[in-house]
Amino acid sequence: MQTFMERFAAIYTPAVLGAAILIATTPPLLGYGTFSTWVYRALVMLVIACPCAIVLAAPIATVSALTSATREGILFKGAQYLEAMGKVRAIAFDKTGTLTHGRLRVTRIMALPDAGATEEEILRLACAVEAGSAHPIAEAIRREATRRKVATSTCGTTTRTFSVIEGRGARAEIDGKMVYVGNADLFGGIDYLKTRRLIDASISSDGPLIFVGVKDFVFGAIWLADQARINAPETISALRKLGIQRLVMLTGDCEAAARNISAAVGINETAHGLLPEDKLEQIRSIIASHGAVAMVGDGVNDAPALAAATVGISMAAAGSPAAMETADVALLTEDLRKIPYAVAMGRRMILVIRQNVFISIAVKVGFLGLAAAGFSTLWMAVIADMGTSLFVVFNGMRLLASPKNSQALS
Repeated sequence: MQTFMERFAAIYTPAVLGAAILIATTPPLLGYGTFSTWVYRALVMLVIACPCAIVLAAPIATVSALTSATREGILFKGAQYLEAMGKVRAIAFDKTGTLTHGRLRVTRIMALPDAGATEEEILRLACAVEAGSAHPIAEAIRREATRRKVATSTCGTTTRTFSVIEGRGARAEIDGKMVYVGNADLFGGIDYLKTRRLIDASISSDGPLIFVGVKDFVFGAIWLADQARINAPETISALRKLGIQRLVMLTGDCEAAARNISAAVGINETAHGLLPEDKLEQIRSIIASHGAVAMVGDGVNDAPALAAATVGISMAAAGSPAAMETADVALLTEDLRKIPYAVAMGRRMILVIRQNVFISIAVKVGFLGLAAAGFSTLWMAVIADMGTSLFVVFNGMRLLASPKNSQALS
């Protein structure tokens, strides 16, 4: 909007100057009055038509809105993203670390009967593999290993061979063999009949189910649980009241975990088992159907989707560097209620800019008509110009106020 106003002023200003010169010279040259009369009228028209208020219409409002948002812990990387935030019609959320606290806990460990491993051995292998990872799942496994005092000294010895398999899990060399820790897709040669009860048991789980094994054989599985953020349901409710047409949760976790968390926060649409490229395609699909879309995430797997969204929002307090670098907006706290606040502030900023432009043009057109009829004086022109500029400034500064909730902005 500010770019449009600058383009408008670039054409408007020379056009007004040219019109003033014509008004000052053409009528007296044609014998209609004296030069002094028409020069005075040209000066009156020039003062009235001064584009100060029009040019200030956007910058005052955007600076005020950005300042207010920053005070609320919402950091926009540019005013264009705040404007885009006011136009979003759909919002997609990551699950772990975004709608949930991301502080997973191990709830159950099971070893396959023919695997020749105990629960402690499963946990030890998983801890050793995940020693090189900062993922919430890795942190949960290490905490459980510490709690159970299961050979935690070995959990930092294999970082040189550690590697991440994006969207599936991780692997590292343990005791001379490559051990994998991740979801079922990580194990291409998995024997479903042997592990069926592990997979089926995940239906009752509210978190990820992680398998531990070598490439073609599973030793056992670890169940984890996460908890929805307390303010997540309130956030979803507020976004619906703001008229957001579509709210969807995108997660790489299993269907059961996705279903439980979506029900807890009040989201009706979920997509589970997604890899980073799958999240990217989901965002592109939503953009095609709804136009402006915001994506909220915190992890490396969310980075492609954050980049593709109209507005990418990162949970900076707990987010990965990749997500923070890619996102257009950073929430400096973990309070999801800042999202409806940002939507409402974006809409309010757009409304204020439109008010400023409309009032500025209306006042100038009105006084230009009076000037053309010879009823405007130079003092009236000065008052009209300064009055319009002051209106634009004070109307834009209203956005500095910090209402108690997002509904107060709408």
